[in-house]
Amino acid sequence: MRQDYAERALIHRFYTAFQKGDGATMAACYHADASFSDPIFGPLKGKEIGAMWQMLLEISQGQLKIEYDQVDVKAGQGKAHWDAAYHFSATGLPVFNHIDAQFTFKDGLIYTHNDHFDLHRWSSQALGLPGFLFGQTPFLQEAMRKQVKARLNEWIKAHP
Repeated sequence: MRQDYAERALIHRFYTAFQKGDGATMAACYHADASFSDPIFGPLKGKEIGAMWQMLLEISQGQLKIEYDQVDVKAGQGKAHWDAAYHFSATGLPVFNHIDAQFTFKDGLIYTHNDHFDLHRWSSQALGLPGFLFGQTPFLQEAMRKQVKARLNEWIKAHP
């Protein structure tokens, strides 16, 4: 029970840092061997995770708005719901994304973090008509993943 309290507090620390645009604190919430996945970035490991959040915060230039709730932890399994509102940098289109997150923990830190959301809904908002028409296709989904992975790798090289 006490462990659940500490893990719940960790989730709150993570999302509070997210709301404040504090990527360093977000990154510090993850175990060194952590894994992350979502429909856009796909699987990430270790330092890639913190770099992803820091890159997204930098790209948003303070315009990313985060709200979170429904934080719950039971027996080492955590979950939360969060909403993100921003303008997609590549198109300038407004996006309002609803995300359900699942967590596991190790050594007092986030060990696995999986974000789930409707990729077709997201691509329709972020990419406009092309996203609406083709956002459900494996071709566009894979193309998006490759593009964001390449951008993340470039960002990591520029921020060692």
